[in-house]
Amino acid sequence: MNDIPVLPPVPAAIADAVVIDDHASPPVVLVDREQKTDAAVQAWVETLCRSHPEVDVTFAGRTELAAFSGNPAATEGQSETQDKVIRLFRQACEVGASDIHLITEGNSGLIRMRVNGELYTVSEPPAREIMTMATTIYGTMCDASEPHLVETREQDARLKSTFLRQAGLFGARYSHRPKVGGLLIVMRTIPDDGDAAPTLDALGFLPEQINLIEELERRPEGVNALSGPTGSGKSTTLRCLSARFIQRTQGRRNLITIEDPPEGRIAGGIQTPVIADKSSQDDTMRAWQTGIQSSMRLDPDALLIGELRDYASSLAGISAALSGHWVLTTFHTTDPLSILTRLQIYGHPPALLADPGLFVSLISQRLAPVLCTACRIPWTEAVTQNHITEKQQAYIRNWVDVTHVHFRNPDGCPVCRKKVMGQEISHGLQGRTVIAEIVPTDRGLMETWLTNGVLAARLYWKARGGITRCEHMRRRVAQGMIDPLIADDICPLNEDGRLYGEVADD
Repeated sequence: MNDIPVLPPVPAAIADAVVIDDHASPPVVLVDREQKTDAAVQAWVETLCRSHPEVDVTFAGRTELAAFSGNPAATEGQSETQDKVIRLFRQACEVGASDIHLITEGNSGLIRMRVNGELYTVSEPPAREIMTMATTIYGTMCDASEPHLVETREQDARLKSTFLRQAGLFGARYSHRPKVGGLLIVMRTIPDDGDAAPTLDALGFLPEQINLIEELERRPEGVNALSGPTGSGKSTTLRCLSARFIQRTQGRRNLITIEDPPEGRIAGGIQTPVIADKSSQDDTMRAWQTGIQSSMRLDPDALLIGELRDYASSLAGISAALSGHWVLTTFHTTDPLSILTRLQIYGHPPALLADPGLFVSLISQRLAPVLCTACRIPWTEAVTQNHITEKQQAYIRNWVDVTHVHFRNPDGCPVCRKKVMGQEISHGLQGRTVIAEIVPTDRGLMETWLTNGVLAARLYWKARGGITRCEHMRRRVAQGMIDPLIADDICPLNEDGRLYGEVADD
């Protein structure tokens, strides 16, 4: 057993700038970031590090230092900062922000919010205010694997349930990473919208796609894999499909989730978090594998696995499906059939992956901003007032019937404009909608993928009536729901022409 080092006391002259947390192992020396350049502070810390190299030195705000020093005034200061953070989360919820960004650059700071997929700067406080918030969030408001915020490396945590309730959230993830000139902190917000999961129609799936999902749901086992980039709404769709499973089985089947963290309440499901030291990639990987394997001993009928992120976790998920379970999961890939390629890269044999009884469906989705119906600009007005160039007009006409096409109003209107921290945001937009591809598997598709690859398999699927994300997007543009210029940045309107040789309209 290692002896706990005995550190020298902090000299009275610098007691307001340095505090020792000797409850940590190894002990942590907290230094006031605003006094870290003080000569006396630097000299003492340098001497300490030479004699005790095992000590972890980190910078902190005065609030955190005061809390560890036993100063009763600290609780009040900390409470004020916590209240400030809770108000920030509440404001983010009110405007539908999916993420909050706190950024420092030298002495300057930014608070930004992502609303409808776009980032808006809502406040520009000094960097010291940002860092006080960050140290309070990480050190006092999160379930974290480490006791203190360390600016010089990445750290992740989750907001404690006590503060989630006050902020009106179901969950919130904290993550930071040092950047040139400062720190980037991102907090993903998961609103608490009760037990009511959104419907497939409300999410934006087409009627044909909903009918296809209903057919796929009748298959009693196998993997249903959903892909898309971060922020593409995968977790919400999984929650919808889970709610449908529980409703379809009248609550007589056991659905267990393994999530990091659970992202929205699933009424009737058993939701379990992945418990791991997030500072260790190996520990996190083992935790996913262990979570999936242990869930198999809990009498499940269906599993929702937040992500199959490596060979070990994907092997556990595949094993669950091979054991006769209905499995929902996600991947970070660009299109549905690349899910199989990703698993092949993990090390799984292609012959196993090409089993249509094992992989039941492959789905990919994106989210596209929806236009405000109260102020959107019709095609004729956009053309006559030169809102779009002749080149843009020709391009859009080539791929979409422009009769009902509309464009975003950059000024917005009282219906769509939102105010947060004194700033108006979200001009011309009202929420987001799913743009998806759903690939049901069969013998022909899997044999084509196995022998000729992804592109050949996509051609096979499309030739049999598959609706591409490009077709889904073009339908929504033609309905006036999505601005064609915004749509083209998410999924080019000519993508099917590039992938499948589709010819534009004359």
